Amino acid sequence: MRVRIVTSAVAVVLATGCSGGGHGAASGPRWAAHARDFTARVRISLLHPRTGSSAPPSRTMLIDRDGRFRIVATSKRFRYRMVSVSDGRTATQVWGSKAHPILTDFRGSRSFLANQAGGLPLRIVQAYLTGTAPPWGVHLQVVAAGPPARIVATTATVRMRITIARAPYVGGAAFLTTGGHVSQVVRQLRPGERPNPTVAAYWLGPIWMGHRARSSSAASGRGGWYTIGYPHVDIEVQAPFGDGIGGASVTLGDGTTGTLRVAPVRPDGSVSLSGSSGAGTSSGEVVLSSLTANLGKTMAFVFLPHAMITLSGTGVTPHTARAIARSLRPL
Repeated sequence: MRVRIVTSAVAVVLATGCSGGGHGAASGPRWAAHARDFTARVRISLLHPRTGSSAPPSRTMLIDRDGRFRIVATSKRFRYRMVSVSDGRTATQVWGSKAHPILTDFRGSRSFLANQAGGLPLRIVQAYLTGTAPPWGVHLQVVAAGPPARIVATTATVRMRITIARAPYVGGAAFLTTGGHVSQVVRQLRPGERPNPTVAAYWLGPIWMGHRARSSSAASGRGGWYTIGYPHVDIEVQAPFGDGIGGASVTLGDGTTGTLRVAPVRPDGSVSLSGSSGAGTSSGEVVLSSLTANLGKTMAFVFLPHAMITLSGTGVTPHTARAIARSLRPL
């Protein structure tokens, strides 16, 4: 689960979900057994919209059985377009204006590239085509077996209506990654592996509550960050957010003193924070990506002088957040 600050108040966007078990798996469609390339169209709506909230943009996909993909997400309302491409070895994601594009490069396994650059809709489509369980927290309903197949995927916050069909012959050029000046490089790490020294990293150790750390990644360059995942708990570390917005004092495992804020996740996937900081009173919205399947019901934020740590997942509750924060230590 990845978080980034997007406004001068306290607003963050979680970009991607984490892997996990699922339920409601469908059998792989017979018509897809001998096909190699597929197209998919995804329309997304919020289950619990609020005033001012908006659903994630719709997207079109071109994917093949080798793990390659090309995804175009667009929103006419916000004049937004993002293109994510993987050749099966690396992936790129580009958005922004043509004059000043923002390019991110992803490096890791095929499943890592699908998770980080492709996101939850891609993982749902891949699971359906292979007949495997959908990502944890996703309920899948097959509306029409097809072809084209029509499925509905539901999480705690969104409903995705997906149409999947065979694609005509697709040349390799369709999966060429984007070149140019790279703003950020996202790398898959082994749990316990240190990221770039310029990126702060905290974790709960190789084993937490009897469970081993299962995933880790880091980004260097513009807006660097570090993440590590355990069953039911995800941790992200990024640059400090000013003086924070107040909260209860907490001492981490290495003796570092910080401020802890715990807040409930609303049904639409947002969190509201307000409080006093060194600069006075500040408030804002924490907007979670509705495409994260396992948000949990609570999020916790640890404000340190040199970093901000976000705790999320179903294992984070008002009763466990402080204990988790006190167990954090530098990697």
